[in-house]
Parts: sequence; structure tokens; C-alpha cells
Amino acid sequence: MKTSTFLTLITFSLLLFSCTNNVTSTDNGDEVEDDPEIEQTGVTLGNVGSTAYVVTGIDGDGATAEQNEENVMIELKIGQRYTFTNSAGASAHPLGFRNADNEFLIRQGNNSGTFGDDEEVNVVKSGDNISFTLTNALASQMTQYICVFHPGMSGEIAVIE
Repeated sequence: MKTSTFLTLITFSLLLFSCTNNVTSTDNGDEVEDDPEIEQTGVTLGNVGSTAYVVTGIDGDGATAEQNEENVMIELKIGQRYTFTNSAGASAHPLGFRNADNEFLIRQGNNSGTFGDDEEVNVVKSGDNISFTLTNALASQMTQYICVFHPGMSGEIAVIE
């Protein structure tokens, strides 16, 4: 078999597998499957050094924010599934979501927060991404996004129905 034909077959097989496999591994090794019935929205965050997060992109409905502005308010819709891509890097600027008492609800890193093990919220951390479903219970408490290491990198979360 020619090398180009072989590479084409491998590429097609990988593409087919990636399109049909929606299983993701969590930090503790458990496999979870994304629910295709829940709308997914992607939010990409960048940073300005250690002073600010900036929203650099939103893919899908259910989230709004001024883009390329420092520490802006992000509006999230209850019932949506979100994937936050932390372009600032989860190891240098781990992203967390807190309540009004400054307690972490969910976050990147080893400590998952009070909703980290909630099956309905279904937190999945993968590299620089953190995904979760904004349930009514989580929405009732979520008020802020913040860098775990740099408290100046923070902004408000507004929840909409």
C-alpha cells in the first residue's frame, strides 16, 4: 500500500473516531459523556499579565460579554453547558468560579470546589478547559470568575434565565 493511501486511511479513521466519540475523562479518571441534548457554548479567556482576564471569543448562544475588555461581566444562561478555554493557561492562571462569600464553587486545579462532584453540573477539566452545566443550584450561587493565584484577575458573573 502506498504511503499516501495509508496516511489517508489513518486520517479518515481518526476523524471518524473523533466525530463519534463524545466521552471525556475527568481529573480522577472517570469517563463522562457530554449530553447532546444540552446546548454547548464556548467562552475563551485570555489575559493581561496577572492583572486581568479578557474574553477573546464566544462560540454559541447563552453567553454574552464585551470582548477584549479587562475583567468584564459575563452573562450566562441557566441550563446551558459551557466550556471555558483558559488561554492564559490553567497552570499559571487557574480559573475558578465563586459565590458572594468568596467560596469556590468550581475551579481548575486539584481542588474542585463545592459543586465539583455534583453530577448535574458535571464538571470536566481537560488541559486548559473547564466544562460545566449551569444548573439552577449552581446559578443561584455563582457571582464571580477569578484567577485562583491572582485575585485582580476577576469579573462578575450575571445569570440570566
